Amino acid sequence: MAENPDKFDMVCDAHFAPFASSSFDLVLLSNVLEHVENRRQVVEESLRILRDDGILVVTVPSVLWKVIEITLYYLDLAHIVIYEDSSAGEESHVQDSELKVDAEETTRRFLWSYVLPGTHGLYRGNMDEILSYRVGAWLEILSSAGDIRVTTAKLPLYPSNSLRIGRRHRLLQSLGFSSSNCFIVTKIHN
Repeated sequence: MAENPDKFDMVCDAHFAPFASSSFDLVLLSNVLEHVENRRQVVEESLRILRDDGILVVTVPSVLWKVIEITLYYLDLAHIVIYEDSSAGEESHVQDSELKVDAEETTRRFLWSYVLPGTHGLYRGNMDEILSYRVGAWLEILSSAGDIRVTTAKLPLYPSNSLRIGRRHRLLQSLGFSSSNCFIVTKIHN
């Protein structure tokens, strides 16, 4: 089978795409923006390489996704503490009382580091992440990057452990809940 000369793979920094201006009809940023240092610069660069009337499709996590992630984090942590840790200490015995104190302090510090889950992407903390996942926050970044027209699209609510496909899942999805925000950005003629 002959290789397609128009198809190639390239790894590059999204902040500085190594392509000529107006090179593409479509650019897809699928769950990219939450992982880059300068979101606006990545959007500007994506628009630069788009032809006039080109389409930029951006998908990013929603606030609901983060809330579900935090909720599941605590359920998973409780499962580990209750079911897995209950049998872990039975075989281990510390003879030296000083070592036992150090072990308890290490355990306490370790557990305290798990009070809040980590962030998904480049954020100062969970609240910063939640606030930046709002539709308005993403629209602000997109709109500040150039002359564009933005349309939003509904994506499905992805099932998770607590939202298995069923009544709860269908109800939340029918109410408009989504795991991701999707923006279809059209570059306007310069």
